[in-house]
Amino acid sequence: MFQTNCDDFESRLNAECDAIVTAIRRRQQQLIANARREKTFKQQAYRDQITQCTSKVHRTTGLLQYSVEVMKESDQTAFLQVRCSAIRASKMLFLHQQRLYIAAETLQIFTINIICRD
Repeated sequence: MFQTNCDDFESRLNAECDAIVTAIRRRQQQLIANARREKTFKQQAYRDQITQCTSKVHRTTGLLQYSVEVMKESDQTAFLQVRCSAIRASKMLFLHQQRLYIAAETLQIFTINIICRD
């Protein structure tokens, strides 16, 4: 009787420990899958932000080059003719500069946020 009770207890203990180990391994796989999904999402967001910043830099460079050429104009009549477009270009340059600054601020270092869900 005593031996049977000990054997039963040992069997139940092994079964419960095996169940705990199985649950831990299942949770480990869930966490790894969540981390990989988060990594992929962050990498794509990072690539998108880089593309946007690169585009803004190219547009800003073009506007700067245009502004430099307008400033070089020595003929007053010609300068007045392009005055409106120069003002518009300077406003666009300012807006691009602001957007580039905001984009650079939002460009975050890669982090993984693991969301634990049951």
